[in-house]
Amino acid sequence: MRRHLFPFLLLLALLSGSLSAQIPNGYYNDANGLIGDELKTALHDIIKDHNVVSYAGILNAFAYTDCKPNGKLWDMYSNYEYSLSTDLCEEFEQEGECWNREHAWPQSWFNESNTPRNDLFHVYPTDGFVNQQRGNYPYGEVNNPTYTSGNGSKLGPCATSGYSGKVFEPVDEYKGDLARSYFYMSVRYAGEDDDYLEHRWQYNADGTYVYYNKSSNDWIPNPLNTLNEYFVDGNFLCMRWINNGAEYREWWEIASIENNVMSWTALRKKADGTTYTASFSMVKMND
Repeated sequence: MRRHLFPFLLLLALLSGSLSAQIPNGYYNDANGLIGDELKTALHDIIKDHNVVSYAGILNAFAYTDCKPNGKLWDMYSNYEYSLSTDLCEEFEQEGECWNREHAWPQSWFNESNTPRNDLFHVYPTDGFVNQQRGNYPYGEVNNPTYTSGNGSKLGPCATSGYSGKVFEPVDEYKGDLARSYFYMSVRYAGEDDDYLEHRWQYNADGTYVYYNKSSNDWIPNPLNTLNEYFVDGNFLCMRWINNGAEYREWWEIASIENNVMSWTALRKKADGTTYTASFSMVKMND
């Protein structure tokens, strides 16, 4: 385990200089007795107004959250040790040259808005080159890597059923840290973050289409969404589809086509008028 993940308020107290280690009385009362989505919503409402450090302030925070006893930064992606003050990346060509800020929950998933961008619960100092290799790929299990870092982190096709795109697998030692970061981000930004891979069209061998929404870890068919037609024109996808009886026609730029999975992104607008980037995929079924 790399980082001590304090309860939300305790980490903020540490960064503000307070030595208090007590959760306020009644802090979690609104979540008592709840389960499922109601529990998630209650926890989101409890923690959503946390203090936000600046992007530059993250560097100062790393001195408390991510330094080894020898004063060097703790890097989850490589075996190299870096100085907080002198080894921050400017340019690099290979692993072992410098470090930069890694967003475990990639910035492209939340359109680079400042609050999640600066949230220490998912920002880590990592080797700049390995961070670049990871890019904005989701975490997953890899059996046949196309790239392996010095400490054994791997990039390659997902080995777990349900997703066949490219993923990044950290070494086992740090998977718990990252899982806790994802749990926090999923709760803190519920309803605020992007819909990364939350939507999927399945193109069946008989020529029919099925639309799915993702709930927890399960894909749920949505009969109110029907795909009428689509075609690919170079790097762009054109689709005509019906949602709740209303017809839509949209052009999207294709992000990738790998292993019978076509992925693309679409700019979406929330009820308050703000926009975000949602990610979709179409899976071609052979049988």
